[in-house]
Amino acid sequence: MVDGIQIARDIIFLCKDKYKWANHIFWLFFFEAILMLSLIFTWAGPISLLPTFASAIIGVALYLKNQKIAKSITLVGEAFFIAYYALLINVSDLLTILSLLNSCTFTVSAIIGLANIFIKEYKAKKTSEESL
Repeated sequence: MVDGIQIARDIIFLCKDKYKWANHIFWLFFFEAILMLSLIFTWAGPISLLPTFASAIIGVALYLKNQKIAKSITLVGEAFFIAYYALLINVSDLLTILSLLNSCTFTVSAIIGLANIFIKEYKAKKTSEESL
């Protein structure tokens, strides 16, 4: 259920620069509310909070325009996913292990993206200081 919500959210947020309607803050609150409601139907104890909160946090990150903040927030969301999958690991459950690896990949990607942003900002600042 949560995966379907995430797919719909991702498609709309990918269109936010192209279509004005997709950039409306309504979508952020709509998908966050749907995620919280889905928690009722997918409740399997307190562990159910981890993927729901992770999805909600990543939803906020996808909505943001500032990439530095978005990638920083993504790290928090992915940490929730990593904790969730780490708590569920069963050696015979290959899909869980693959999901954990996927979350780790996204975390590394966010770290690399943040490093790239900081490096570009540093170089731009250094170049502007040298030209003065």
